[in-house]
Amino acid sequence: MMTRPLIVALLGTLIANAPDVQADRSKKKRAQVTQEDEGDDEVESPKVTSKKKLAGRDKAEKAERAEKAEKAEKAEKAEKKAAASSKKRVAVTDDDDGDGPEARSAVAVELDDLIDSAIRQAPDLARAKVAKLEAKGQAKASRRDMRWVLTGKANYANTATSEDVEVAPFSEVANQELTTSVGLGRNLPTGGNITFELGVKQNIREIAIPGDLLAQVKRDPVNAAQQGVDEVQLLDEPFPINQAYAVAKFTQPLLRGGPSVATIPHQKADLAHAEATVRTQMAAEKLIREIVVQYWELAFAAYEVDIRSESLALARKQDQVTREEIRARTKAMNELNAVTYEIMSRSEQLLAAKTEYERRSLELRNKSGLGLERREVVMRPSVAFEIGKDEWDIEETRERAHKQNRNLAAIALQRRAALLDVKVAENNKLPSLDFTASAGIVGSGTNVGQAMDNAGGADGYQVSVGLTMSIDVGSGAARGASTAAQARRAKVEIDRLEQERLLDTDVARAVKAVTSARARVGLADKAIEVAEENIRAERANWAANTPGATNYSVVNRQNDLIQAKLRRGKAIMEYHVAVAELQALSGQLLEQYEVRVRARPDR
Repeated sequence: MMTRPLIVALLGTLIANAPDVQADRSKKKRAQVTQEDEGDDEVESPKVTSKKKLAGRDKAEKAERAEKAEKAEKAEKAEKKAAASSKKRVAVTDDDDGDGPEARSAVAVELDDLIDSAIRQAPDLARAKVAKLEAKGQAKASRRDMRWVLTGKANYANTATSEDVEVAPFSEVANQELTTSVGLGRNLPTGGNITFELGVKQNIREIAIPGDLLAQVKRDPVNAAQQGVDEVQLLDEPFPINQAYAVAKFTQPLLRGGPSVATIPHQKADLAHAEATVRTQMAAEKLIREIVVQYWELAFAAYEVDIRSESLALARKQDQVTREEIRARTKAMNELNAVTYEIMSRSEQLLAAKTEYERRSLELRNKSGLGLERREVVMRPSVAFEIGKDEWDIEETRERAHKQNRNLAAIALQRRAALLDVKVAENNKLPSLDFTASAGIVGSGTNVGQAMDNAGGADGYQVSVGLTMSIDVGSGAARGASTAAQARRAKVEIDRLEQERLLDTDVARAVKAVTSARARVGLADKAIEVAEENIRAERANWAANTPGATNYSVVNRQNDLIQAKLRRGKAIMEYHVAVAELQALSGQLLEQYEVRVRARPDR
């Protein structure tokens, strides 16, 4: 009968002394925390024998949960602040043993500056510019046959018969001829040519005079003159004849090589120059597109370094909070395992991200011609890592691409050149029929001055007109050349149709990529918000010892946030890459970055 009152009394005493017991436990915890700070990490959780229904313990647990919630909120604010500050700088390796990347600092770079440097130094573009300059020179040289040409000629000829040879009376036995002339002429766009020529011809002839006639003239020159025999002409010495002339000559093909094909070589040279210019622009477009793509890949690499640094900071913060809970005897020692593993894993991911970032920086420096000196300094894009607001319509972009795409422009120039080849080949199958005409004035005299005076007075003239015709007989060369030209034109036409189909496909794909990337960024933003809320909820559950809430679940929610941010960054990068491709396909890339292709290696 005495047992029940005794138990009630003891229970009342225990309840009355509950605050003192709680204070003693707090002292023991502080002592154990002090011992842990001195290096003793082996902590044994004491067995709790008091009941949760006791009023004092219930209040203590509520206060403890409130304190943990407050700590979690402060930790979350600190993490957000650390994440915001980490975005403003590039995280560099903290490896002391030198096994990590070389980079120790970063410098912001503008995309326009990289493009400007690459345009001045890129070997492929320099070669394309040289080819363009060569084509320009050849286009000018092709018109050389259309220039006015001034010519000068001098010719001396001497023909004589030996004295031992008997010749007929009054025949020519010696002839000396000296001809000098000045001419001016040019080929005509009609395929013909015209020439103007001024000349003087001096002719000294020796005639075989019979001896008896010569003796008679010498004996009775008056009688010889009355008989019509000029004493001067019968002298036993050579006598000169001088002649001055001015002649215009004209030649015009009527069939083969006529006006329809005369200027085709010039047209083809111009087309080759235009194509070389387009090829140079294509080389510049390719270079700029590669730099733009590498620039945004570098931006994503820098962004990933920031995200990985932020994720490592989150893991380390969770490790710190876990250790505080373990010291407070509210968490088991094995809670550190998940966080420790995650810290090691995220450190490895950060190191890999830094290495990739440095590699991207070196590749971009090499492409833009900046050299590989100062490898300890990496480049960081200075633009905001966000998507743009430009909208792209497939049909509108496709129409613009068909008008301005430089691949199509180059093929169009090739097609025009092939059509000219066909025209020439068809013309060569015709017979040759040339019209010639010449007209001039002539004057003769005993000396040059007299001859020129007589020519100026139009004392004599000469006129000639003619036709010359030739036909290829038994040769299929012209037909073979025509067949080959037709085949080349058909091949270029096939290339054009194929390029148009590829262009339509690439435009549709790039526009879809832009649209998809924009949508993915929006979805990633929502996923980031949800992931952040999940982290807060999971951390609160973990702090409140909710069943199933462990460090594994907390770090998994953190990983969800990290992956969502990385997906957002990748979508931003792919958006800008797709925009650059659309600008190249539609022929707007050079205008976008204000690049002008010239013969000189400047911008």
